[in-house]
Amino acid sequence: MLTIENGYINKVDGDFDADFLKSYMDSFHDREVYAISHMGWGLQPRAQWTALGLYDKEATLGMDARAFYGNFLFSTGPNTEAGGTRNTPCHIDIPLRNCSLSLDGVPMTVNGEVVVDEQKAA
Repeated sequence: MLTIENGYINKVDGDFDADFLKSYMDSFHDREVYAISHMGWGLQPRAQWTALGLYDKEATLGMDARAFYGNFLFSTGPNTEAGGTRNTPCHIDIPLRNCSLSLDGVPMTVNGEVVVDEQKAA
């Protein structure tokens, strides 16, 4: 479980996966790697969330997991590509599924299903 406050991951709790993530991020010795860089939700109906587990990591850019329809993606670290000024060497994209996401109080996804008519897949 990640505790996020004021735009930063302030606590990482859990078992192996949490320890693995925290150890990796700590290795950069830079508080800015814990900053939230960007976030969004996937709208690509042809992308598969399972793709990273089925392909050699050298054979893919991992876009499926970042863009699959109804996912929620949040990223840590640098934000210079989106016009920000935070430059740090560790950038991690964390795609999640089955999430509910609201933007300014308006639901975009509910339990991983896109609910905005204009964004629904054909």
